[in-house]
Amino acid sequence: MISLNLISEKYRKELKYKNLYTKIKDFLYAFILFALLAGFILIIAENILQSNFNDLATLNSQLKKDKVSIAREIMSLNSKIAVADRIQQQFIPWSTVIADFTKSVPIGIEIHTLKINSQNWIVQGESENRETLLQFQSDLQKLNYFSEIKSPIANLLQKTNIDFELQMMTKNTTK
Repeated sequence: MISLNLISEKYRKELKYKNLYTKIKDFLYAFILFALLAGFILIIAENILQSNFNDLATLNSQLKKDKVSIAREIMSLNSKIAVADRIQQQFIPWSTVIADFTKSVPIGIEIHTLKINSQNWIVQGESENRETLLQFQSDLQKLNYFSEIKSPIANLLQKTNIDFELQMMTKNTTK
């Protein structure tokens, strides 16, 4: 087949340039359309991200407020626990102390009065003789519950049938 070209050389070049220009123009239109579409998508994405960021910032602010509130509650509970711990450290097992006290009372001693006021004890009673009273004092010191046992000299002036009074102070014992 023979190709016949009836168009002049000048017009052929002009058509070639027109065709090239149309292709470039179409490409630029497509590129601009793509850029506009990408711009719209980016603007929408930016708005969504900004909205999510604002939501997260609000949530973070609320969580910080909750965290401060919880921290205050924890500090309050810790101080209450510290107070309870101090109270427990000052606890004296009175049932054990009184049981050991009664076991240390020898035969020949009658206890008439036992006054316990916090850490001060006052024991009043009667002893058959001086040796029994001294043995009772010695036994009380061996208990290791009392820091001080005071006995007036009047307790030791008589040999028999002694009305005595002992003043004792408990130690600050902790568990």
